[in-house]
Amino acid sequence: MEHVAEDPALLQAREYQEAERQAAARKLAVLVAYRARLRYEAQATGLPTLARAEAEKAAVRHAALALGYSEWTMTQMLNTAEYSQDELPRTWAAFLSGVVDMPRLREIATTASGMLTAEHRAVVDQAAAQHAGSVNPGELQSWLNRTVASLGEAEYARRCEKAYESRYVRIVHGDDGMSDIEARIPTLAAAQIQKHLYAAAHSARATVPVPDRAGLRLGRTVRQPVRRTVGWSVRRLVGPCWRAAPETPGP
Repeated sequence: MEHVAEDPALLQAREYQEAERQAAARKLAVLVAYRARLRYEAQATGLPTLARAEAEKAAVRHAALALGYSEWTMTQMLNTAEYSQDELPRTWAAFLSGVVDMPRLREIATTASGMLTAEHRAVVDQAAAQHAGSVNPGELQSWLNRTVASLGEAEYARRCEKAYESRYVRIVHGDDGMSDIEARIPTLAAAQIQKHLYAAAHSARATVPVPDRAGLRLGRTVRQPVRRTVGWSVRRLVGPCWRAAPETPGP
């Protein structure tokens, strides 16, 4: 298959992809500097804490409007980039060069932020800069798990704890009687409820729902810790298995 990988069309497509990633990285770097500058100016002028926080929120809002993202997404992107600049210099350089894209950078930064020592973060940083660009997004999670596990049992246990703390559910109710659901919940709970989700999505016997416009706020996105939104259904379906992990609130 090597001759296929070297096809001129594929080579050109890769060049375009790398250029696109580089442009995206430069845009984000500019906005990180923009937020940092407004943060510094707010501190230098002696603004009270609340006013400084509002100034930073305004910077995020303006950046989100400039790129067409939600404020929540923009905040996540800026935080990821700022952390990577400070703590993951090799991975950040790979991001600027187009080797690593934003989804990979976010995954690497999330992993590194939970490391127990700066020395272990440096190991992940160097390894990610060298190898993250060569694995597809689906393989990256497994690759990071193996890398962290190689650093010792304590680090891997810490990674699992951080992953548990990141639980959430995001639900968007549409005006056509359908809803989009995105969730990050413990695997044990997900395995127990997946057949019910599959049935709702694929059952030929399912009736077509009609939204109750009086009781449903259509188009609203809800993002809450999993225990507050679907905890009732997980407890009902899983029972005692729900207590397999400590009751830690979501972020």
